[in-house]
Amino acid sequence: MSECPACSGEGDEMGKLGLILWQRCRACGMEFSQRVSKAPGLVIGQTYTYEQIKAEWGGHFANDIELPVSIQAYVDKGALKKVKGGWECIG
Repeated sequence: MSECPACSGEGDEMGKLGLILWQRCRACGMEFSQRVSKAPGLVIGQTYTYEQIKAEWGGHFANDIELPVSIQAYVDKGALKKVKGGWECIG
């Protein structure tokens, strides 16, 4: 889960509402939200290398040919944007 913006504690998932993930901090109890991506396992605003995406999604593909096709599909959906050094999760 995510880091609490107030105390840097670990957030526990309370549930999702659309593309918003609600969490509660284990340490201080603060409730906070994070927008989640259409691209599973990726966080909006972060940039990922091919190796990082492969580590996150690798178990879902039978071979290395399917992963680039899937990355391009998420680019086409507006969830990923090609940037220098990888892909930025944008939605």
